[in-house]
Amino acid sequence: MSNILLKVPLKSVFAFSTILTVLFSVNLFAVGIINPVITLSGKIFDKKSSQPIQSFIIVKEENGKTIYRGKSNKNTGFYLITGLKPESKYKISISANEFALKEIIDFEAPKSEKYLEIEKNIFINTDFVVK
Repeated sequence: MSNILLKVPLKSVFAFSTILTVLFSVNLFAVGIINPVITLSGKIFDKKSSQPIQSFIIVKEENGKTIYRGKSNKNTGFYLITGLKPESKYKISISANEFALKEIIDFEAPKSEKYLEIEKNIFINTDFVVK
């Protein structure tokens, strides 16, 4: 048995591998290997003062399953919810403290075949919140 050593220039190997990569690339979203997700973010403000506030956020799927619990930033009101599925409906509960429900927002994620970021600022009434 003899060993054969091929002398191929490195540039040729790189060019060949690039061509193979392009030829055999597959849109992973299109074939369902990677599912697109939607990220919803923005700031939460007090409706009267228009000042950013910290809020407690709960996101539920249409079937009632809780998929997210978190808080907005206490200084900026910024929130970020990711992992939402395209063409799905959600109920987003927002309260200025963890015991008093203040706002329920219906959110329907749009159709998308790729990652999508949506910005939505939210204003809530904090009049009857025990501080």
